[in-house]
Amino acid sequence: MNNREDIIPIINEQDNNKIIIHFMWVTSEQLVASGEILNAIKCLESLIRFREDNENDGLDIGNGSGDDIDYQILHSSVKNQEEMNQRVKSRFYKKYNKEVIKFRLTSLEEAITRIKIAELLFQYTHNFNDARYNLEKSALLLSADQQSTNSLELLCKVSFFLIEIFYNGGATNLVKQEIKKSKRYAKLLNSNEWMLYFLIKESYIVLKSNGNNSNNNNNNLKLSHQSLDQAIQIVNDKLNSNSFLLVLLTTIKCHYSIMYFDYGTLNERLEYCFKLLNEMNVQVSEFNSDANKIPEFFPYLMDGFKSTNSIIQQSRSTSIKIRDSILSFKQLKVYNNLVYIIYQIRIGSFKSIDQQIQNLQIDLQELFNYLQLFNDGYVNTNNLPSSTTSTTSTIVPPYQQQQQQQQQQQQQLPPPKDILAIPIFHLICGPQYLSCICYVICAIHSRALGEQERAIYCLEKSQLLINSQLNFIYNSSEANTTPQQMKESRALVRLKFLVYENIFYIKITSMELDQAFQQIKNCVDIFQTYPTLFTDGAESTIHYMSSIFLQSIGDFQNSKTHLNLAINKCTRFDTQIQCITRLIFLNIYNGQIDRASVLVNDYLSPLSNHPQLILRCTALLLEGVLLLYNSPELAKNKLRECLNLSNNQIGHAQLTCNILNQLAKLYISLYPNLNSMPQQTEQNIRSMLDSSLSLSNILNDLNGKTATLNILSNLPNSNSDSIRNEIKDLLNKKEENISKFYSSNDRNQYLFNLLNLNSK
Repeated sequence: MNNREDIIPIINEQDNNKIIIHFMWVTSEQLVASGEILNAIKCLESLIRFREDNENDGLDIGNGSGDDIDYQILHSSVKNQEEMNQRVKSRFYKKYNKEVIKFRLTSLEEAITRIKIAELLFQYTHNFNDARYNLEKSALLLSADQQSTNSLELLCKVSFFLIEIFYNGGATNLVKQEIKKSKRYAKLLNSNEWMLYFLIKESYIVLKSNGNNSNNNNNNLKLSHQSLDQAIQIVNDKLNSNSFLLVLLTTIKCHYSIMYFDYGTLNERLEYCFKLLNEMNVQVSEFNSDANKIPEFFPYLMDGFKSTNSIIQQSRSTSIKIRDSILSFKQLKVYNNLVYIIYQIRIGSFKSIDQQIQNLQIDLQELFNYLQLFNDGYVNTNNLPSSTTSTTSTIVPPYQQQQQQQQQQQQQLPPPKDILAIPIFHLICGPQYLSCICYVICAIHSRALGEQERAIYCLEKSQLLINSQLNFIYNSSEANTTPQQMKESRALVRLKFLVYENIFYIKITSMELDQAFQQIKNCVDIFQTYPTLFTDGAESTIHYMSSIFLQSIGDFQNSKTHLNLAINKCTRFDTQIQCITRLIFLNIYNGQIDRASVLVNDYLSPLSNHPQLILRCTALLLEGVLLLYNSPELAKNKLRECLNLSNNQIGHAQLTCNILNQLAKLYISLYPNLNSMPQQTEQNIRSMLDSSLSLSNILNDLNGKTATLNILSNLPNSNSDSIRNEIKDLLNKKEENISKFYSSNDRNQYLFNLLNLNSK
């Protein structure tokens, strides 16, 4: 028989080191999974503090042995921290010398450990200084060997975190320097995945570089597109023109172009994306029918981007890889659809995106149904309404519960259209933010089409979700939010401002003055509480809203003052034109035709071929109004072209209502003797006014309805007495609301004080 010693495996020192190190790494991961973040960090730090330093156990710094780093080249605080670690280790050795198991860390293992520490510090704390220290120490350890694949892979990982840390700290120059180094590492590593990531990151950093004028913005956009074009070239040359990546990169280019109002080639790019997405859809459908027909773009999603995973790779089964690939594809469809819808809303083509919005909701629902039951502790579902299945968090309820909650939600939807439950989806700022974005998009679209009830529903739903998520972030973190939560909370606050703004437009249309005034106050409160979040036009928006409100209650002088302030504070071309348009209407109403004509000629006439349809249509409308009495034929052509554009492409109900009223006035003005008007012409005028009246009723537009009835009362064979009584009732209702508002001096003073908003 063999002795007991014969059957005990002999573990040499190197194997012992590996066992200890990997045990501590796995232990830290288990602690993270259990929510013990600080203990996980301590676990990893113990590897650094209590490793055996071979011949250098003291504080011999820079002995030239090659095993230690010369800390003199680092900041003094970094040196002090390292010395403190050495002292702690020395005291521990003296007290527990016989109980401490000796082990050694290679440079590679120490670098991995420090990157793990930095990753935890970055994701779960605000301790960016220590995270940066560990990352830069890792970079120093790895810098000696820039030919090894492992070292270059880790250097890319180090750059990944340093770029985020520098960017969050506002150190743009350091970000650019780090991106330059990271691209060199990716090139040496011959990693297309890392190179693509760093090029995309570079495009974003360049785009967001500070620029206070349009020339800087155009230059930033051009440089940003250059980085993306390099990425597209890599995909075409080295990745077999992977359709997934081509759609992703092209959609990002479209997204950036929309941000900076560059609409020149957007249609072509988006059509290119649609073509590729349709081909990918066909491949996925065939795969669902036959598992052997794997889509051409799947292999890259299944095997690519390993660099962005954990340093210790965890094996995934083929089924999980396929599941993740399908999820990635669904996410890409959602992102592309969002960019397309936002582009169409930006140019004012509301009528053409009805189907796209429905597709977006369906894609989100499919994505939601496809997600597995998991919980990353991101959103507290207990604070959400029971009907908001789609936005509860990354906690997905069981399938049966989904169906029940979706049925409950569908029963609560207002006519005329059902709204699909909009599920959660993690896109940059998290699932809550995307859900709110979708509701706001539905609201803006519905408001433009005149579906006010549906718009209010979506805005209120979005408001509930924003408040619930903000409460969760603040309560769960006790004001110690992670960088990701801070980013999301800022985005949600900005979105909340947009919600209040859209509610205002709906309420002021129906002359619900109390509620409209409250939305102005809400916007002012947000702006004054978070002024640094609104450097791109919030102050201008507040003045614009105040001007509309004052114009509605008859205070035209102060309304004009607010408009001038709004124009001066504008940071976007389209919002500036919007303010000028409102100023022109105000001048026409006050009889200042010459001043209105000058503004139209200077600002609106050059927009005859502008890609933003809403601006082009408004310019045509105002030109037609000013030509109404001097050149009726020219006015008729302008208004007809305007109506055609509004009906066929824009679909904006309130704009169409105004165009129909102006056309009716034009045709009536052609017949000084109304009794001599041809019957067919009269029928056409009545048809226009009936359509306008229907739109006004749908919009609940009190002023629009009054204007339409006034025109209608001038037609022969009209029931003038009945119409005049209806007009009188509408005017009495309006006067009652205005009198009620004027009864409060505080409100008047509040609007007056807004003239000095942010004047300090």
